[in-house]
Amino acid sequence: MSDLFLRVHNVRGESKDFNHMGWIQINSYSWGVQRSSRRYLLVSTQFSFEID
Repeated sequence: MSDLFLRVHNVRGESKDFNHMGWIQINSYSWGVQRSSRRYLLVSTQFSFEID
C-alpha cells in the first residue's frame, strides 16, 4: 500500500485507504530545484500512478 496520495478537485481516484478514500494513490514522485542568484525555484514535479 502506498503512503502517498493526491487529491484533485472533481477527480475521483481509486484509493481504498481508509483515510484517503477516493484520492489518487501515488506510486512514485520526483521534483527538481534550480538555484538562480539567491533564490531557489521549483522547476518540475512529476507523479506516477496507475490508470485503468
